[in-house]
Amino acid sequence: MTLQYDDFDLAIQKQDSGYRARVLNSPGGQGSTNFTLPFSEMEIENLLLKMGHVRGTRRGRDSSQMEAAKKFGGALFRAVFADDVGRCWQSSTSTAASKENGLRLRLRLSDAAELANLPWEFLYDPSLDRFFNHSVETPLVRFLDLPSPPRPFKTTLPLKLLVMISLPEDEEALAAEQEWRNLKQAVEELEGRGLIVVERIDDATLAALQTRLRRGVYHIFHYVGHGAFDVERNESVLLFEGAQGRAKKIGGQMLGTLLRDHKSLRLVVLNACEGGRAALDDPFSGVAQNLIRQGIPAVVAMQFAISDDAALKLSSEFYKALADNYPIDAAVSEARKAIYLDGNEVEWATPVLYSRAPDGVIFDLKGAPAAPETKPAQITDQPKKTIPAAQTETLAFDVLMQRAERLGTQGERILADTPVEQEAWLPKFQEAFDYLERAQKLQPDNPRVLYALAQVRARLVPPDLATARTLARRVEDLLDGATDAQEKRLLADAYFLHATLGEPPNGNLLTRAGNLYLGLNDLEMTGLIRKIMKRLENPNYLIFTDLYGKPDVRFRSAEVQAQAAAPVAIEPKSGDLSAVLFNPVGRWNFQVQDETESRMVVELFPNGTFQMAQQVGLYQVPINGAWSFNALTQNLTLSGVVNTFQSLALNLTITPLASGAFTATGADGVSYILTRA
Repeated sequence: MTLQYDDFDLAIQKQDSGYRARVLNSPGGQGSTNFTLPFSEMEIENLLLKMGHVRGTRRGRDSSQMEAAKKFGGALFRAVFADDVGRCWQSSTSTAASKENGLRLRLRLSDAAELANLPWEFLYDPSLDRFFNHSVETPLVRFLDLPSPPRPFKTTLPLKLLVMISLPEDEEALAAEQEWRNLKQAVEELEGRGLIVVERIDDATLAALQTRLRRGVYHIFHYVGHGAFDVERNESVLLFEGAQGRAKKIGGQMLGTLLRDHKSLRLVVLNACEGGRAALDDPFSGVAQNLIRQGIPAVVAMQFAISDDAALKLSSEFYKALADNYPIDAAVSEARKAIYLDGNEVEWATPVLYSRAPDGVIFDLKGAPAAPETKPAQITDQPKKTIPAAQTETLAFDVLMQRAERLGTQGERILADTPVEQEAWLPKFQEAFDYLERAQKLQPDNPRVLYALAQVRARLVPPDLATARTLARRVEDLLDGATDAQEKRLLADAYFLHATLGEPPNGNLLTRAGNLYLGLNDLEMTGLIRKIMKRLENPNYLIFTDLYGKPDVRFRSAEVQAQAAAPVAIEPKSGDLSAVLFNPVGRWNFQVQDETESRMVVELFPNGTFQMAQQVGLYQVPINGAWSFNALTQNLTLSGVVNTFQSLALNLTITPLASGAFTATGADGVSYILTRA
């Protein structure tokens, strides 16, 4: 049966000396009491710091964090639930129990803003040795009083859940992919029955969110990422992705401005550390509170930093409870209980529920499975759950892959911005390589890790191109005949990487990659391949060209597709030196014409870097830097640093010689003879 609740409305008001607790409405009547906080500001700050540090401890229930939670929650309970308030509470619990109802504590803190920062979720009754929030029968809701009544909560099935996972490049990695899979698994039954649809928005920017909301109807917005308290702005912020993938601080007012016009939205889940914290003098400064003020019926946010394990458990159990027709406060209580029973002694208090919903029911899921007939029992001591080895292995693999891919992306960005500063980008690839090797030990034949290893091996100094090609071929073999869109994209990426590991790029592999990208409607990559193949004078570039010379999927034909399987090679005409290709990768002798005593040995790596030793008389001068080559203009550019402080810049035009060598002429008129070293 569906859980039913009586309400215990408790308002806290500030007075000249201390505070007043008033029971506005309850089954046991009304009452009030005056109280002062039973702890100093220093003690509160110490508790917040203690609970906000690294979480997920799994010691016994009598450990320091659990004892601190009991001490705080018990002292707060004795202060607030004294005299008439305590008698109202006892009477209300008895009355609710006689009707087999739960008793919902609706806490109103608008008139005592400084108390909104306290972790009320730790409320603890010492006489019963029980935390309020350890049971679905006594959930705590931070109820916000607002002048406008809440909107109607009737919704149309299926419910649509929009998930945003924000992973800024300059922030610590999260187990986001694992949480995405857990979330999908948690609502799998609902999806199968057509009661819920889950969509993910990959671009975690405000602009992308605005576009998605404008084009669809969603009932739940679930944010996964980092949050923080911005001291300068005196408000909680979420870290979305901004320019160049770096973190962008988004406050509650800004996010609320975007979400409030989406009339169907009923619930926001902020799975971010400190997403629920408020300034001491403003109960609406937190992101969660601002969203409630903007008209969202319910928000779940985090008041402390939350560990990945606890966040994963929260997402899974919370949506399962909603699917079982639990009111939102009971669903949060179920998630708390699951975190605690997983051996996590205090993080169950991290989620905070803010609501305007009078009865806690925000969705009408008449077609969903009913809640169990037996009422959920109170928490008792439970042995620590043993996580199956396969589950642990999967989690470890996903974490390793996420960290490796993040480091690889960071390395690519740094390399593109400052290619000369090898000490800045090379460690990123080396660290990524270490993570990938560990991931491969867990799943040796996973195409995702094999492709990532191929990428990184091509970026190391010196690059391991032979192994990179072998890894790319393994991915191609494993994904041959793939029908899934993600697998097709990975296969296309592998073909493209394989094709570009050498110079000139392999036209056959480029054609295969281009056909896959075209089938995925990725016109950006299709256009890039078209340009490369046109530069190579490979007629297959026409496969990816419409009547106007631009890539377009509409102009493909069966004949053109068949042509892709047998690309035509370009044979140089006899005596035509323009057809002799200059492949810059490798070791070269740069001999200055007419200066036999001055020469350079240059090694050009495929990753766009070079190492050089310039011979001047009896001396060798080391030079490191970056190179690029434009095959259309035959321009080779080298930029580097001599002896770590003097700059070097060469812009050379390459011309083939009949002997197989090349001349390279600079803008200053200096010419070099280039021969393979």
